[in-house]
Amino acid sequence: AAPLVLQLNVGFPHSETGALALMSLTDISAPRRLSERRQLLQTLTQEVSLCADVDSALQLILKRLCHAGEWTFAQIWQPSAEGDV
Repeated sequence: AAPLVLQLNVGFPHSETGALALMSLTDISAPRRLSERRQLLQTLTQEVSLCADVDSALQLILKRLCHAGEWTFAQIWQPSAEGDV
């Protein structure tokens, strides 16, 4: 599971009744993950365009996805000419 990312905002405004503490806690996990995915897609697009062939591009993609997803293993299955995997 992806880690929960929280943003805590704290303010101490003064009012007629004295000092106050205003706090808000916001879950920013989804926007942060979306931003990270967009950055990964942009980086992959640039790097894949520099690959010499499809096999090296696929190896690069697997390497980057494993790193980004903190996975230890990934694989790509390609169909044969007969349509088998």
